[in-house]
This record gives sequence, C-alpha cells and structure tokens, in this order.
Amino acid sequence: AGCERLAQAGAPDVEGDGEMARLAASSLTALGLGGAVLELGHWGIVGPLLEAISWPADGRAALERALNRKSLAALSDLESRHGACAESHLLAKLLHVGGRPGSVEAMRTDLRAAGIDGPWSELRDLEAALSREAPGLAVRLDPADVRHWAYYTGLTLKAFVPGHAYAILSGGRYDGLFPKLGKPFGAVGFAVHLGRLVEA
Repeated sequence: AGCERLAQAGAPDVEGDGEMARLAASSLTALGLGGAVLELGHWGIVGPLLEAISWPADGRAALERALNRKSLAALSDLESRHGACAESHLLAKLLHVGGRPGSVEAMRTDLRAAGIDGPWSELRDLEAALSREAPGLAVRLDPADVRHWAYYTGLTLKAFVPGHAYAILSGGRYDGLFPKLGKPFGAVGFAVHLGRLVEA
C-alpha cells in the first residue's frame, strides 16, 4: 500500500520530500509498531562520490556491495586493489561514523569540498521537523545509504522494526522514472510492505 506525489519534471520539489517523510512517519505512528525506526538517506550524498570514482566496472560494483553491507574492511581492500582517492576516503569516513549526526557534522568541511553538504543539510532539517512532529518515533540518518541508488535521485526512506530483517516501509525520490516512460513528471513516494508488516 503506497502513495506518490508528482511534480512537473525539472521543478524542485523539496516540499514533496517533506510531505512524504511526514506521511511515512505518521503511518508508522498510526500502526503502533513498538520500536519502529524511520531511516532517512539521500542519493545526493553517496551517488556523486560513487560516480566520481574512476575504478573499473567490477571494482565499482564491488564498492556498491561493500557500502551496502557497511563493510569498512571490504572498502579498504578495494582501495588497495584499485587505488584510493578522495571520494573513497570520504565514503570510508561516512561508513565509519554511520548515522551519528554529530560526527557527520564534524565533517562539514569535507562534505562542502565534495559538493555534497546540501543534501546532508536537507536530511538534518527533515530529521528536526520529524522529531518535533512525531516525538515518539525514532528517526535515524544514514549518510552512506546506497541501496537502489541507481533508481533513487534524492531522499530515501526506509522503516524497520526490531526482530525483522527487512524494511517494512521503503521509498524516496525517483525523478528519472516517469521521463523514461515518456511522462514529464518527477516523483517521490513510498510503500508499506503489507506482507512484511504482517510478519513483523
């Protein structure tokens, strides 16, 4: 069960990101799931770093897998095989600090130098708004989220509950989808995975 918000292609729709995040948060609250965590990420943090790394295709694919597994050891091994660079160093730092916002804040100079501090600011603002509006819901930031990064073009949303391995809610911004289908829309949305919800 899900929803999406469409906007004219190419038009900025930060308001839509906030609307979807708030709707996801209120859905989790309405479901009454104990210990639910809403996780926010953003393609604009990791995507540009991945695209800037000039490793061969197999190395880049392995890097995406390493980031998906949150494996610093695998990333370090890839750097030794394909050559470390500023982007891989920054990815390693983001993996190391995980979702600790204060630690990422301390990296602001690095984020600014890489041109990716804007998306991080968007996440911090959204986190603050959700904390005010849904005080009983845990919100976590994942600055190194890469799951389905080739599909998403901005905000990513995932929700987890204790004891269940898979996200019971997922979505984000995917402005590239409708233009590929010949439709002049950007979009942001999410789905609640009912089967997983029942299992949880």
